[in-house]
Amino acid sequence: TAVVRPVALNDQSTALAGELFFNAAHKPVFNEIRGSFGILRVELLPLITQSIPSVMEMKSFLQLSFPELSAELSDADSIEDIMNVVVKNCRVNDISVIKTIVKRFKITEAKPLISEYEEEVKTVCDSLKDFLGQNQPEHFLICETIHFTLGWEPEEHSLDDIRNLLEEAFKELNKRIIVQSIHRGNSIIIFCYGPHHLLAALLLEAQDNLNILMKEFSLIRLTIGHYTVYDKRIRYKVMNNECLAEEIKLADGEEQELRTLLDYKEGSIFEQDKQLNIIKERKEYIERTLQTPGIVLT
Repeated sequence: TAVVRPVALNDQSTALAGELFFNAAHKPVFNEIRGSFGILRVELLPLITQSIPSVMEMKSFLQLSFPELSAELSDADSIEDIMNVVVKNCRVNDISVIKTIVKRFKITEAKPLISEYEEEVKTVCDSLKDFLGQNQPEHFLICETIHFTLGWEPEEHSLDDIRNLLEEAFKELNKRIIVQSIHRGNSIIIFCYGPHHLLAALLLEAQDNLNILMKEFSLIRLTIGHYTVYDKRIRYKVMNNECLAEEIKLADGEEQELRTLLDYKEGSIFEQDKQLNIIKERKEYIERTLQTPGIVLT
């Protein structure tokens, strides 16, 4: 699969600073850590419920410590409701609000669970360090920009569709493509990077697979580096010009046929006139002969 950044569709025209790029092969790793986060939440809930009998006490503490949560906490009527708000505002690598609750209410049994989870997150982060180091922005100075414009409805497509697009466009070379950003407007615009030394190969692959990209992915425009591989608007213009040229060619042919037919008819008329003149001359000769005495026609 291609190298992609898990980014949501947005209306910004430029990519955000500090973007990180992850290989799609890391997706299972991210899913696992998200699963571990869910397990941590399930395991902590009964411990917190047993240790904090007062819903109001917990709610008041959190509203005081984290006022940005006040609006969401106002409708929470149980410890579970409160934890749903807390978990929603945590991240897999930031469970500081949960740790604050455990610390404030001295929930000793929760500490080893949190430590185990944080150790797992640290291991994952360490495993990604080298990969991220190789994909900093300066890495793309030796890359070519790839720009897709697709006639997609944003709500109907996902990152998996973009991976499929890259696989169909570049086949085996798709593993060397990095998605930088995805933007939404009247169409979906995808900016990617590809190694500069593969420019020729990428161009050839894209050209070979144009029909699939047009039919299955609603391709509107594709540029690689400074080369426009396909532009629907230009293609229509070229096709229209070709049609007009063909019509002119047909018209020229029909004109020539008409001229040939006219020449033939003019030739036939000339021959008929010639025959009529001969008959007329013959008739006049006969009439003159008849008027001359002693002449016998033969």
